[in-house]
Amino acid sequence: MKHSFQLTRSIGIVCLAMLACLLPAIGENRYLLAATLVFISLPLAIWVQNRYPVEEIGWSQPLYDLISIVVLVHLIPEAWHLALLVGGLLLGATGIVASHIGYRFYIWLIAILILGMSLAGYVHDVEGWVASILVVMVLIPSMLVYVHQEHSRLELLNEQSSALDNLALLAGGIAHDLNNMLTTIKGNSELALLNLPVNHASREAIATAIDGVNRASLLSGQLLAFSGRSLTEVSTIDLCSEIVTITNLIEHALPKGTVIEVDLCETPCLIECDQAQIEQVLMNLILNAGEAIVSPPSKIYISLRHESSAANLSQQIVLEIRDEGIGIPADRIGSVFEPFVSSKPMGHGLGLASAKRVLEEHQGDITIQSKEGEGTTVWLRFPAVQGPVPSSVGQALETKQEHTSTDFDLILVIDDEDQIRDVACRLLDVLGYKTLEAESGYEGIELYKQRRNEIRAVLLDLKMPGKDGWQCLDEIREISPDVPVVISSGYNPENKQPGRHNLAFLAKPYSLADMDQTFSTLLECESI
Repeated sequence: MKHSFQLTRSIGIVCLAMLACLLPAIGENRYLLAATLVFISLPLAIWVQNRYPVEEIGWSQPLYDLISIVVLVHLIPEAWHLALLVGGLLLGATGIVASHIGYRFYIWLIAILILGMSLAGYVHDVEGWVASILVVMVLIPSMLVYVHQEHSRLELLNEQSSALDNLALLAGGIAHDLNNMLTTIKGNSELALLNLPVNHASREAIATAIDGVNRASLLSGQLLAFSGRSLTEVSTIDLCSEIVTITNLIEHALPKGTVIEVDLCETPCLIECDQAQIEQVLMNLILNAGEAIVSPPSKIYISLRHESSAANLSQQIVLEIRDEGIGIPADRIGSVFEPFVSSKPMGHGLGLASAKRVLEEHQGDITIQSKEGEGTTVWLRFPAVQGPVPSSVGQALETKQEHTSTDFDLILVIDDEDQIRDVACRLLDVLGYKTLEAESGYEGIELYKQRRNEIRAVLLDLKMPGKDGWQCLDEIREISPDVPVVISSGYNPENKQPGRHNLAFLAKPYSLADMDQTFSTLLECESI
């Protein structure tokens, strides 16, 4: 960016110098002006840009430009009025307003323009220079008020941005620790469920606990999405099941007396999506509906149906969310999807804008209809997909009970959390693998060096003190470039999965089914 800015500015100055030489109307000093531009102004501009970059100290470039105008106008007195106008525009530059130094010394920048241009006007006897200076001086109080207001606004935005960054960082850390705990609870619950007889009275209670973990992982997903560390993973989900889960989770956050009335399709409504993003959209829309209700008791109506698209004759899933709230004024309904536009007093105006972006990314659509005092209706449309219905907890575990042995492949598990390492080893044991444990990246690398001929794959935690997952991965690949590695974490700090050979990602909290599918797929690919 800096080099392109320098190149653009340099080309502009050289073109001005050439134009000065070619136009006799500029006056007898045109060659002196061209030389000043090329040999003084250009090197000085490059020095100022390198010494005081615009993005770091916004006052330096406008200051240079003001001084250049005041100096160069002595070479072209005829351009005095134009130079005064350009100088006035420079005083309104955003860089000056946003910069602490520029704001503090703003009155001195005004003085440079007024005194410098007054001197040039007096020396060269420019016609009407006194009146022009007086007009500018009359505008100075308004300019000072404007600069003060803009600076205060930018300061507030910077404070809010800093607060959001800190909150996002905190949310990411909380989500990471929460996912670690959920992984332990979910893994041990599944193991307990596997060891109980089919008709045991405790099976239902444990299955309910696993469902609770899945619901808690939705909250963790929201924290990850807010922190910008969510993992993008497209899968097929049943929207009916998602709505049931989310409404059960969110009903306690709605105003007291608000009832959610759900009308779901009898057949599965399968869509292909990033589950975390769709969950966030649904939760935001239901919460918006609850916030619109000012006089409970009231109802929020949620319906889901299949519908044929008139455009391409394909099947769509249509989700309708309707409330009996205050509605949206007619003069605001056209801008509800614009960022930072909100009909709520304390709203940030990002919910509907974010929802529209997510729906567009999923080849879907969102529309809204509202009337002030009569409530709001939101329609979400998704392309319907065909496929098997995602299995429930009980079905998945019953399938795992019939899992066959994998010839006792040895898996190296590297994780600094004792409980997670223990549950991961026990899950792998159920799947028929032998395991080798390491409680740090350093210990994991040493174990791999010692037994690399026996180890078939590695389960590697991403966030560890000392030597993290990425560093361990690089060292392991230096020893064995093709060994299958599964990276596991509650979040991805780089928000990306490196496209490397024989590498998979297992997001926490993972289930027995998740682990089985990940290792089976990875080892099958490795053996081909």
